[in-house]
Amino acid sequence: MCRTHGMVMVGTFTTPLKDGWGLTTDGSLLVASDGSEQLYWLDPSNNFKVVKQMRVLDGTKPVHALNELEFIGGEVWANVWQTECIARICPQSGKVKGWLLMHGLGQSLANRQLSNRGMDVLNGE
Repeated sequence: MCRTHGMVMVGTFTTPLKDGWGLTTDGSLLVASDGSEQLYWLDPSNNFKVVKQMRVLDGTKPVHALNELEFIGGEVWANVWQTECIARICPQSGKVKGWLLMHGLGQSLANRQLSNRGMDVLNGE
């Protein structure tokens, strides 16, 4: 953990996440992804303890490679790594409520010279 002013390290913590991929907040807890089909709710007031863990499913199929996260309108939005898709996830059930299909976005930005090169993933180049 670092203070935002000066980026001075003030502490460390551990989690059961395999890796840190995405992070957002629902207003009180942090919601994290590790590149798997799991989402983790971490309590920043309790040493970032995992208070909820949820498998994300589209029907009965797990959605792997959950990457960058946002909390929008009561839903977790997660882009799926190396696809042009964003899953809209119910934070209570882990079920996918819908998809944002962004096919061709990277190429369109490159064609309009809004990006130096084609995007590899939706959350960056």
